[in-house]
Amino acid sequence: MPEKAPSPRRAAYLRTVRREKRRVRIWQIALVAVLFAVWELSCRLGLSDGFLVSSPSRMVQTLWRLCASGELWHHAAVSIGETVLGFTAGTVLGTAVAVAMWWSDTAARILDPYLVVLKHCRKQPWGLSSSCGWARAWGPSSP
Repeated sequence: MPEKAPSPRRAAYLRTVRREKRRVRIWQIALVAVLFAVWELSCRLGLSDGFLVSSPSRMVQTLWRLCASGELWHHAAVSIGETVLGFTAGTVLGTAVAVAMWWSDTAARILDPYLVVLKHCRKQPWGLSSSCGWARAWGPSSP
């Protein structure tokens, strides 16, 4: 069954919707472009620490170099392996602590205040501080 052409009012409505979608998409792209430009400028002018917040152009260059040399797969495999290892270790350790607390009322009373405090701490600073510490201690020295 062939489709009928939309009525003039419907066609006008559809044009308005398409125009609005296009306008929103342009603003979204412009916002991302401006954010990347500000990020790049802040790194080039020295307003941001290049060690913690690398510039977008440097990241693209590094990605290109890693892809061209084939090292990207090695780094991806190491990162995935570390993620799986960390998840597994956390699961095993968490399960062991939970079983110990379930089994022993004394262990539960000893560990409970610490777990309450850890539960209410933000998680991001733990990861950031540990990764920055490891990166500075074991990573390549920055020029």
